[in-house]
Parts: sequence; structure tokens; C-alpha cells
Amino acid sequence: MNFWRFIFCLLTSFLLSNSIQAQSQAELDSLTYSLNALGNDTHRVNRFLDLGIGYYRTNPFKGLAFSAEALALSKWLKWREGEARAYRAQAINFTVIGEFDTALTSNQRALQINQKLGLRAEVARNYANIGVIYDMQSDYYQAQEYYMKALGISEEIGDVDGIQRDLGNLGLIYDALADYPRALETYQKALLIAEEQGDSMSAARHLGNMGSLYVIQELYDKAYEVYSKSLEMNIKMHNLSGQANAYGNLGFYYRNLKDYKKAEEHYEIALGLYRKIQDKSGMAINYGNLANLYRTDELYDKSYSYISNALAINRDLGIETSIGHNLGNLGKLYIKLAQDSLRHEKTSNFLFLQKNDILFQMAIGYINQAVEIHEKLGNQSVLISWYSDLVEAYSGIGNYKKALEYHQKFHELNEVVFDRNKAKEIGMLEAKREADLRKRELEFREHERLRFANLQYLVIVIGIFILLVAMLLLVRVNVTRGFLKGLIFLNFILLFEFLLILLDPYIEVLSDRQPILVFAANFVLALIVFPIHQFIQGFAEKRLLKD
Repeated sequence: MNFWRFIFCLLTSFLLSNSIQAQSQAELDSLTYSLNALGNDTHRVNRFLDLGIGYYRTNPFKGLAFSAEALALSKWLKWREGEARAYRAQAINFTVIGEFDTALTSNQRALQINQKLGLRAEVARNYANIGVIYDMQSDYYQAQEYYMKALGISEEIGDVDGIQRDLGNLGLIYDALADYPRALETYQKALLIAEEQGDSMSAARHLGNMGSLYVIQELYDKAYEVYSKSLEMNIKMHNLSGQANAYGNLGFYYRNLKDYKKAEEHYEIALGLYRKIQDKSGMAINYGNLANLYRTDELYDKSYSYISNALAINRDLGIETSIGHNLGNLGKLYIKLAQDSLRHEKTSNFLFLQKNDILFQMAIGYINQAVEIHEKLGNQSVLISWYSDLVEAYSGIGNYKKALEYHQKFHELNEVVFDRNKAKEIGMLEAKREADLRKRELEFREHERLRFANLQYLVIVIGIFILLVAMLLLVRVNVTRGFLKGLIFLNFILLFEFLLILLDPYIEVLSDRQPILVFAANFVLALIVFPIHQFIQGFAEKRLLKD
């Protein structure tokens, strides 16, 4: 999956209840200006939070500043819910700039407060955000665990927006783990909920994720269909940010078809839309996409220009993850330049070889900077790629000792990541197996309980039947009227109690356990049964008198 497209999808997976959406600079300026009319109360906290979350894509450091204002004022007001939301806003911005440990701490603080306050929807949201942090570090099984926790709570409390958010996040995880059937099923569930709720914005996003899934599987007709539908929906909504994302997705589609001209056209449209709404993060993503496209198409000057633009924006925003990726891609560009030069100019000319050595050295410099950033962030899956590139670069300058060193690092880290993921996968499979066994055990117990209950019902029915037969036989012999009345009354009581037991679950549901309604239901039942008692008693007395 294209890195920039993946980052974009991941950032938009924050789908919180107050709907994180890209806001234009004019909207953010208007929100900032409105602070002048607010006092030091919860309304002001909420406005700080709107700004803290609103800036998470365009200027996360500004987002952090507003989140800090919200946190300070919430503490002064002793408004615990506001504190939790401020920590969550902080966590979102820390996640974007790659400060994952700090983001995790902020999320844990929000989680603790929300758990104490009993705000289950907020707890689910915190779990989802923790999942995003692990997701961005490629710790997919840990991310899946938290997304599942969030989904469990959302389903328990009937939070439809939360269910949709959590399903969308889980779809990204299954996608990353190459479990494509499960990813598609999950996206389709999320899409269905969005359509039922009339949430066109979320529906368009889910369609975009499904399209990328189809592209990876080379199901290009299906990919084009859902990408086009997503674009149409965003155009109808006049959602410029959604349109930009949709055009970027179509660029990804055409790039995979190796139609570089159309890919360039769509990436450029996406870039223009992001410029229009002043979304710097979106601009950087599409500069990166175009740079990679030009590198593939051997347009190296353009590739260098666009990756430099992306790097400048990400440095301005302070997004460490993206900075590392831009630097690594610059390194890849210099490796490709050197390799193409060797391929096209087969010569042993000293000056030519010196020039090539310089290109490889430039690559090594940029990739080492990327390695330093991603080692600090602990992003092991990205480091594997950089180690592989360093093997090529050091081999290019004839430094085979260093090439071997990074070759070993590449294989060691690859095994660590594989073993770690495999261990977690085995652990999850074992947990699933145990859960299945527990489920089967509970189902067996429930089956046995129902079987025993049905057996008891049968015994009761047989008992009532035996008493009725006994009563009919007794009327033929000489018994007192009092004894017969007692026997009939016993039958009546048993029948009434049996019907109560049989109908009790339905009465509970219909009455919602309201005492007056339960009493009314029992009274109606008694009225229905009483005539039966009267009829049997009258019939028995007539037979007794006749005899």
C-alpha cells in the first residue's frame, strides 16, 4: 500500500463522535476569533477543543497549544470530562507528529478519567485512539486488540457512530495484515451502517478504503467503480477535502495500472484542492505521491523537486514520521539515479565512477537520517526497508563490509518483526480458540438447561393430566363433594402456576418488569383460566349428583 495514502487513511480513522473533519483556515480563524466573546467557562473549553482537534492536520503544534489551553481551563473549572477530552485532543496531535509514547500517555490519562466517570462511549473512543497509535507503529495485533475493545463497548451501548468507526479501523488492520476477505467484509459492514444513518461523508471514505483493497488485489474494475462513487458523493456534498482524497485514490489506481499520465493528472487535481483549502498535510502527501510517480517514470528532476516540497512542509509541521519517510525517499531517488547511470553508461571512466560514488554517498546520508528518526520512533517495519536500501547503497560504493552489516540488520529485524507478529498471531488464535471453547461450553450448558426445563414442563403436564384423569374416575365412585372440590382446585392452581412459568419470560419483556404491568398480566391470565376451573367443577358435580 502506498505510504502516503496509508497515512492519510490512518489519520482520518480518528472518526470521533464530534467528527474530526478537515477544516479550512478561514473556518479555524473564525473559531479563534469567536474566543473573544466567551468567558472562562465550559463553552470556552469546548472552543479550545474544537481548535485543538481542528488543527491536527494543518498545524499539529498549534493544535497542541489549544489543547493545553483546554486542559488548563478544565482543571481550573474542575471539569473532569473536559480534562479527558483535552488529553484526547493532545494525544491526536502527538500521534500526528510521531510522539507516540507521549500520545499513549495522554490517551491513558483520558481513559482513566472516563472510566472513573463511567463515560463508556468516551472509553471506547480512547481505546480506538490507542489502537491508532499502535497501528501507525505497525504493531497491528496490538492495534487490533484495542480496536476490538472499542468495538465491544460501542456494540454494548448501541453507539452506531462508534461501531462504524471501530469497523473502519479494523478494516485497515485486516488490510495491513493482508487478510483481504475479512477487510472487505468489515468495510462493507461499516459502509452499510453509514448508508443506513445517511452519513454520506463516512460512506465515501469507506468506499475509498474498499477501492484501495481492490487495487491491491488487482480487481481494477471494482476499484474504479467504488473510487468513482466515492468521488461523486464528495462532489455532491461539496466536500473539498473528500474530493481531494478521492482524486488521490484515483491517482493510486492509475499508478498501479502504470498509466502514469492519468495518475499524474489525478494527483495534481488532489494537490490543487488541498492547496485551495490550505491543508498542508494533504499537500505533503500528494507531493510525495507525485515524487514517487516521477521517480518510477525516471523524471528525476521533478521527483527531487516534489519530494523536497513535501519535506519542507513536513518539517514546518514537525511531523517526524513523514520527515523520515521523505528523507528515505530522497535516498531512494539517489540510488536509482546512480543505478540508472551505471546501466546507461557502461564505462570505467574514473570521473564517471566518482560521480556515481557521490550519488550513492548522498543516498546513504539521507537514508541514515531516516533510520535515525524511525529508530527513535520504533517504527520497525519502515526500518526494514531502509536497511535494504543501505545494502544497495554501500554495495554501490564497494563498501561490502557495511553492506553486509546492514544485510544482517535487515534479516535480524525482519525475523524479529516476523516472530513478534507470529507470536501475537498465535496468541490471538489461542485466545480465539479458548473463547470458542468457552462459547461452546456455554451453549452446551444452555442446551442442557433448556432440555432439563422441557423435561420439567413435561412432568408438570403429565402430573396435571394424571390428576384430571383421577378426578374423572373419582366422580364415578362415592367421594365427598368437598374432596372433589379440593382436587379440582388443586388442578386449577397447578395449571395456573404452570402457565405462569411458561409465559413469564414473555410477560417480563412486554411489561419491562414494571410491577403494575406484571400484576395486570397475571390478573388477565387468572381471568382466562378461571372459567376453565368453573366448567370442570360444574361438570364433575353434575356427574357426581347424577351418580
